[in-house]
Amino acid sequence: MSAQEKFWFESQHSELVAYLEDLLAPAVVPVVMPVRLVPPETPVILPFPVKETLAPSMPAPSIEVLSPAEPERPVLPVLNGFKELSCLYIVCDGIRYALPLIHLGRIFRATQHLTPLIGQPAWQLGLLPTTPVQQVISLHYLLTGQVGRAPDYYVSVALSRRVLACEAILHSERISAEAVHWRQDRDRLPLIAGVITENLVPLLDLSGLEERLK
Repeated sequence: MSAQEKFWFESQHSELVAYLEDLLAPAVVPVVMPVRLVPPETPVILPFPVKETLAPSMPAPSIEVLSPAEPERPVLPVLNGFKELSCLYIVCDGIRYALPLIHLGRIFRATQHLTPLIGQPAWQLGLLPTTPVQQVISLHYLLTGQVGRAPDYYVSVALSRRVLACEAILHSERISAEAVHWRQDRDRLPLIAGVITENLVPLLDLSGLEERLK
């Protein structure tokens, strides 16, 4: 083999090796080389064989546009469908109420200082610095329209961040649906479901509390 032929062979071999290395490299930037346009009927002959590799087809990414949804309000069970109810008696400004346990969250003493808000309605006593923050509600104001006494206890509403202020926590009792005189027209006092006929204690229904406060 002459020196010229050996030089040509080595140069072609080095070009082929470099091409294969670029083809098999995991992450390389392809080099854009000028391509001469030829008629479709004229075949393109490369100086060395090239093995075709087919890249796997990737599905186009699907983009889901989510519209901002309104926050859901807590939904508490209504009282009309129950045959028996367990209730907790609480006192607000000297008046005793029966609170169904299915609407009850937690009970704790009113020892923490409330954070007032500027321009807050009269039924809102302030924010309770808990985790998460809870809103203390004057149940006496919602029912009578008058400012009640300073609370000694807080009763949180189930599935909600509302907390009812009250003066005292009494005993619990299980009552039947027949023992309650259910109110038919609740437009005036929607939070009062009825009256327990034995002791004339109003039965609270907090399922409509969120609608009342919105």
